[in-house]
Amino acid sequence: LGIAWAHPKYESIIATCGYDKFVKFWKEVAYNQWKCIFKYEAQASVNSIEFCAWEYGLYLAAGVADGIVHVLSYTQEIGKAINLMLMIVGSQV
Repeated sequence: LGIAWAHPKYESIIATCGYDKFVKFWKEVAYNQWKCIFKYEAQASVNSIEFCAWEYGLYLAAGVADGIVHVLSYTQEIGKAINLMLMIVGSQV
């Protein structure tokens, strides 16, 4: 299970990941009340997530147990995340 906070420039947005294979984007809609605004399902458990530096935009890297790094971008105007890139970082046996 992992959690990452986006830069405050992007309002109150966090992302979570876990063994359920989902990356979820959450937004604080009221004080201490969070709403899931997008779910992305990978092919295996998602073990690690991290937002990039705010200067580059709202991008999130997700390390998946199958050896693939998913790079997601959340577009606030559209209200959905887009899977931009899949990068194979390891070999499978």
